[in-house]
Amino acid sequence: MVAGAQVLQPAVFRDCRTHADGWRILVEQGGTSICIDARFLADASGRSFATRGRKRQTGTRATALYAYWQGSDLPTRPRIEAGSDAWYWGVPIPDGTYNTLVFVDPRTYAPDQFQGLIARSGLLEGCRDIHLVSPIRAVDATPYIDEECVNHNSIKVGDAALSIDPLSSSGVQKAIQTALSAAAVVNTLLRRPESSDAAMQFYRASLADASERHCNWAGEYYAAAAATRNTLFWRQRASRSLRAKAAQPISASDFADEPLALSPDLTFVELPCIDGGFVTVRSALHHPSLDRPVTFVGGCEMPPLVRRVRKGMKPMEIALAWSDRVPLRTGLALTGWLLANGLLVPAAQ
Repeated sequence: MVAGAQVLQPAVFRDCRTHADGWRILVEQGGTSICIDARFLADASGRSFATRGRKRQTGTRATALYAYWQGSDLPTRPRIEAGSDAWYWGVPIPDGTYNTLVFVDPRTYAPDQFQGLIARSGLLEGCRDIHLVSPIRAVDATPYIDEECVNHNSIKVGDAALSIDPLSSSGVQKAIQTALSAAAVVNTLLRRPESSDAAMQFYRASLADASERHCNWAGEYYAAAAATRNTLFWRQRASRSLRAKAAQPISASDFADEPLALSPDLTFVELPCIDGGFVTVRSALHHPSLDRPVTFVGGCEMPPLVRRVRKGMKPMEIALAWSDRVPLRTGLALTGWLLANGLLVPAAQ
């Protein structure tokens, strides 16, 4: 409200269409139709897909069957369990009910088999006098990415842009992250149109990167379960990712007297990134040990610092060479990060 936003709530979205100056959005409120003209549209409609688009499936098809229960001694903490050909998730709700979910292959189980599946699990173990207080529902839980996630007059955030496997338990976090990135992208599209291509490239790449990482993580979780549950459900979803382990922290003091040099595998690339409230093109560090090119570490822009490193410099000399841009202690910490990730190596190598 302070920024001039007008909130229509409760209201129901009915339709949207593009026109020469942006979007025409039809909303119904209290039985009255309201027509809104907007220059730019942010679609956060989840799997409702208000602006449609092209969804590419990134994982094996899955359906979530769920319903709510009441009773005595309901669990007060979430429960998660791997079954032979499904996985289970129980969540206590503030109103005193308990939500039970079963994630299955839609070709194997239908909603009318829900209670039999729940009975096989321990989600309601120890509960008394339990009974359903909601219908049994089924929703699609297949991960996907939208290949039309941003253009010059619209952007998709949250599940409208990207859905990850629910086994990662990171859906809400990822939705918030896409919204934060989208804010900088939209700010760039509207206020710095000359950087529009970079902004859209950044958003598409960030979603693709997030999708790949979460697919790898979920695949590893499924593989761990498949090791003891050799069924098609787990095998289809399992993957043994070659994702590199996170670098172990290194203190620059461990190399205090060691002449250092930049790794021969280190290169500089130009990529769009968020800088303040805008997307700009910046130099980034690229190295085989990094999951993705890096521009900022702890809020410090790394490429200008790294370019100052000369072969034979010791950690303290490197930190001193950066002292006009970062405090000495920070410089030593950044030197440790470069060493830990293999971007700095002993000069003798």
